[in-house]
Amino acid sequence: MHQQQYQLREKTSANPLKAQKEWQLSIINGHLRLETGIVSIKDLLQFAHPSPIRSLSAFDTTCVPFQIGNQLSFIALTTKQLVKRGLYDSSSKTFSNAKNTYFTSSLSLEFPNTQLTSTLDPFGSMLSRNLRQIECVPLALTLDDPENVIVKFIEQFLKCYQTSLPLLHEPTYMQYFKKCHDNVVRDNMDPALAHGPVTLAICTFMSISCCHHLQLNLLQRRRLAEHFYEKCYTQLCDILDDSRPCKQLEALMTINFLQKFFFMTLRLQNMHRMGSIAILLVGELGKVTKELSQVERAILQRHATYASIFFACVEYISCKRMDDIHMTEVPLDILPDESEESKNCLCVYVHSLRLVLNPTFKQMVVIGCDETDMVPTPIYFLFLTFRNTLEES
Repeated sequence: MHQQQYQLREKTSANPLKAQKEWQLSIINGHLRLETGIVSIKDLLQFAHPSPIRSLSAFDTTCVPFQIGNQLSFIALTTKQLVKRGLYDSSSKTFSNAKNTYFTSSLSLEFPNTQLTSTLDPFGSMLSRNLRQIECVPLALTLDDPENVIVKFIEQFLKCYQTSLPLLHEPTYMQYFKKCHDNVVRDNMDPALAHGPVTLAICTFMSISCCHHLQLNLLQRRRLAEHFYEKCYTQLCDILDDSRPCKQLEALMTINFLQKFFFMTLRLQNMHRMGSIAILLVGELGKVTKELSQVERAILQRHATYASIFFACVEYISCKRMDDIHMTEVPLDILPDESEESKNCLCVYVHSLRLVLNPTFKQMVVIGCDETDMVPTPIYFLFLTFRNTLEES
């Protein structure tokens, strides 16, 4: 159980000498809990407008300010470049209007002694304005019509995520999804039973995603995510007991799609436990690859790589260790009927993994340094080899 205590002291502007109101809040397994009792309407109204703890509020116009201390960190340098290119507005004005954006919360990053605006790059500011003018698809996503929600989420996932994160084989998956959808429409089946765990996991993923085309506030996203997760988890527990390779692959895909939900809701124990199960599934599926089809083997390679990288990050965060985690080079097969964008992204992933999994790159051992280029000799030759590989491909 991960519990964090927050204390709120709310000052009364009318009478500064009046006793201060103190709220006791705790976060338990990703759920915000109010420990202080509400015994009157006055207490309820005070808690409904908690300006000092707006970052913990589920109401609109929530603002979450962060201040980056280490200006040389990777996140700080990356964010500065995004701001410089106009792809991210460091002020809270960009996301402050809930009517024009998908997110009612705003994220404000502050850089001490640094002023970065999109005006530094005229082309970047132009691109930023164009991105903010993209029309969002008005979606009436309510649980009164869950099948409509599922269809919309799958459509947006294929448009916004599948290209850069090809964890599905779109032709095969859409054939399966259409069959499930027809069962719901024709036989009036329960969507939570007609659709498989992978589809429900994708809906959970989309509920908390940063897709600009979904006009949902924080409360709506959380409710949809919890709903689909509950339905998905029930099916996941059932298929984990199935020893068939196709069901084990389905369980692996489901876990990978759920990991973001565990992370966003601070379910750290579930994230670590499911990550361990995913690694075990990868090991078992590696023994029966001959029983899988070409499409299933390609999907297994991608999800095995995803599960290994994610588990390594979880182990480092939770246990501060990576000594016994040995990732090896994993070939990512490209299927002939995939889109050109997905093929290009897979090529980038293959070359990137080949670079970062190289023993020389991982150890970063500096044997000698050439005075002319000031680059460590083994790393220098490593990048030369990597560049030659890119040119040959």
